[in-house]
Amino acid sequence: MIRPLRDGPRTPTELATRSDVSRSTVDRVVRAFVDHGALERRDGAVALTLRGRLALDAHDTHVATLERVLACDAFVDFDPDVPLSFSLVRTADVVTAADDPLRISTDLVSLVERATHVEMYTSVLLPDVVDAVADRVTDGDLTLTVYVDDDVVSSLLRDYGDTIERVLPSESITLATVPGGHPFDVAVYTLADGERVAAVVCGTGAPAALLLNSSQGALAWASERLDAIADRATPLT
Repeated sequence: MIRPLRDGPRTPTELATRSDVSRSTVDRVVRAFVDHGALERRDGAVALTLRGRLALDAHDTHVATLERVLACDAFVDFDPDVPLSFSLVRTADVVTAADDPLRISTDLVSLVERATHVEMYTSVLLPDVVDAVADRVTDGDLTLTVYVDDDVVSSLLRDYGDTIERVLPSESITLATVPGGHPFDVAVYTLADGERVAAVVCGTGAPAALLLNSSQGALAWASERLDAIADRATPLT
């Protein structure tokens, strides 16, 4: 109802006509927004305040992000009890395999190449990411704590034997198994410039979507998830 005010002040009658609602409904909504400082009255018209314009921009940005997330079956198909958080979705950069099949792997490799420490749970092994991690660990540029389920351990031994032999002697990597796994992959990347990025990868068999978020809320949520995973993990020796 208030979106037309982006283009300038409107009278309550104009808002009622454009929104196809009664004048009394407009008056009630306007009164509420005026009370909250989002709208102001100007010579018989109604206008957005700075607070209102910023709130509308934030709302539209969040809705656009949420629509991208909900358009991805990997998120929509989660059990309602899966502990995904609004703090992760808000302001997130969302990448889907449907939009660009290669970008999820490319973005994760870029994070690895810029990171000095990574803590992650992963259920999917992407060859380019595995190679990037191995190179950084071997060169002494990256410390890594990684939690995996038994299937990933088997895949590592079967498909990445040479890589495992190369990186495991390093004191920079800690590998632990998690019984029962976890419904999605989650990581926190600490970059060389001090920035930290929370990442979530969803998908069965292959990554379908990647969420990246460096907000404090997202990082706190991701760290909490990793702490819960660590409590169930058993280090491999």
